[in-house]
Amino acid sequence: MNCQQQNRVIVAQVFSIKTDLMLVDDIENQNIIKTFTFDILSEERYDLQQLLNKCFPHHLKSVYNPIVSDFENMEDFSESSLLNVDKMDIIYIKYFEQSGIGCDHYITNCALQCDQCSNFYCCRFCHDEAESHKLNRAVSNIRCLICNTTQSLSPSCQACLTPFAQYFCPICKIFSDVSTESKPRFHCAQCDSCVNGLQNKMTHCSKCNCCLKKTDFNQHVCEQPELCCVCMQQLSESTTPFVLMECRHWIHQRCYQELLQKNIFSCPMCRKFIVTKEEREKVLNLVKERYQRTIIPRYLTQNVKVHCMDCGKDSVHAEHPMCYFCAHCGLFNVELIEYIEQKPDQNTIQPVTFSTENIRKVLINQYGYELEVQLNAALIKKMNQLLVQPEIVDKVVEILNSDILPGNFDEFLGRVIKEVEEEEWGEGEIMYEEWEEEEEGQENTEQLQEKEFEGDVDSK
Repeated sequence: MNCQQQNRVIVAQVFSIKTDLMLVDDIENQNIIKTFTFDILSEERYDLQQLLNKCFPHHLKSVYNPIVSDFENMEDFSESSLLNVDKMDIIYIKYFEQSGIGCDHYITNCALQCDQCSNFYCCRFCHDEAESHKLNRAVSNIRCLICNTTQSLSPSCQACLTPFAQYFCPICKIFSDVSTESKPRFHCAQCDSCVNGLQNKMTHCSKCNCCLKKTDFNQHVCEQPELCCVCMQQLSESTTPFVLMECRHWIHQRCYQELLQKNIFSCPMCRKFIVTKEEREKVLNLVKERYQRTIIPRYLTQNVKVHCMDCGKDSVHAEHPMCYFCAHCGLFNVELIEYIEQKPDQNTIQPVTFSTENIRKVLINQYGYELEVQLNAALIKKMNQLLVQPEIVDKVVEILNSDILPGNFDEFLGRVIKEVEEEEWGEGEIMYEEWEEEEEGQENTEQLQEKEFEGDVDSK
């Protein structure tokens, strides 16, 4: 047996929340809608590694249909619809890791026997990496990885009756237990291969020799996919979806997402803006929103000239920790040319300048319910104490500029103090001890008041 047999699997859970008074990631606050196997987790899948043990806004509660697959729900949905929406009106998704059966390429309960070498492998990729010949489709025998029974090709084990996978193609000899909720598939006779997507929403192009969405078919320019412009893998050998960007270069869907997550918006081949038409509005809105809420750290004080890779014009901006945009066409696809003394251009998109008052405004905007609605004097005092020491202020800005913020202000304080202490700033530890003493004193005062009240009641 030359099959890995065990792999790492990422599982997705879609849920709504019961109340906005509790944290989104609190299990007690979650109404689970569906749980499904999302994908295989491997070391090179950086994009999936970043999802683990986190919750994300996913869809609108008023629109999401739990009866159809999650893939179909998300296909034509724009994430920009989630901006400025109440938490109770949002469907969320979280991801966690589980152990699975199969290899780095497929989740499967069986192994294929090569007719040439008679060795068993979980898939043709595992076989071709280990052997000097390729595994063709003339596979007639498989082995169950649960009971170890060798048998003829079938969708489930003839001995223990275990289904081998959710998706089985008798032509391509593919067994894949990744849920159709996240990756629906069908066999296209004209492609002579299995295709990722919904069959009723795709059509085959004989010139490109691939299947495309029906909505994109009339607008597409025929071009046969060859190599992914990021990882340079043959797309005809790929097990994952790929797309044609507007610049006419092909890219894996996962490679495309990794570029966006790293704020890289240029094609590696031609430097043109890579975001597809379907996602352009969504991505630009999300990046603009993050750009505008990012606080410029105090050590960034210069101005920069940038050159747009799309329209070819130059812009001048204040130095920014995240990215820059073109003041003429609005795309975030520029390269830094030089630091310059010239004043920044007048733009409608402006980041948050560094000041104690602006940092306080961002904190109140993020945690306003705790700080203002509840009129929590102790938390407000702690917030003001945070903004006194320069090193602590720098850490506050760094965390406020991060991708995912702590769910409540107490968690935010805890993260600030933890990271301050890890960097061996003694002031943070002293300040934290003062807070603990204040809280203990407040608790003792409250307990004393309760005892005095009980004594008054008893005497009456």
